[in-house]
Amino acid sequence: MAATKYPYFSVRNILTKDIIKEVVQDFRIADNSVSESDIEMYQTTHALDLRTKELEKKTNELLKVNESVDSYHAKPPIITSNQNSKKFKKGIFIPIFAILLIGTLFSYNHFISNKVDLSKTVAVSHPGDNVEFEAKVSKFYYDEESGTKFLTLADNKEKIEAVIFQNTNVSYISEGDSYIFRGTLQEYEGSIQLRVRTVID
Repeated sequence: MAATKYPYFSVRNILTKDIIKEVVQDFRIADNSVSESDIEMYQTTHALDLRTKELEKKTNELLKVNESVDSYHAKPPIITSNQNSKKFKKGIFIPIFAILLIGTLFSYNHFISNKVDLSKTVAVSHPGDNVEFEAKVSKFYYDEESGTKFLTLADNKEKIEAVIFQNTNVSYISEGDSYIFRGTLQEYEGSIQLRVRTVID
């Protein structure tokens, strides 16, 4: 048998179970996990971005049409009744598009403006509105029979009752701590209540 320059090592001797276990324990993919609410917020924002880009594209197309109409008016044409109706259709389309654009921007701003503190949210919101705000849990009660959680949320100026039903998956909630709550406002026994969908630490 010929001599070798390097000694022979078995892979089993190099990678012991302890070494593999240590490597696996130190391995991390990311520092933060992505929650379902983060994914939902990303999808909503992404959809609004796409809608805004689409509206910008349509606006540019309308500006080009408007420029061509202006250049057409530079030479006085012989106008027939058919051309009058086409001109009327183009003329009515621009204000309608402007109204749609303003409505979209307003709804986007309303969506963003609902993400404020509790007192501002209660002041401007109505039953059926989807809201997001930060508040402190001043009272917490868990009904073991139904699995429902009842909370009183408060900030320095306002308080609101909230409910988390059994089928809503939320993280552990501690009385006295502050969280960001997302949900829908509803009327219950004559007062406004928040039906919680998501709780963010």
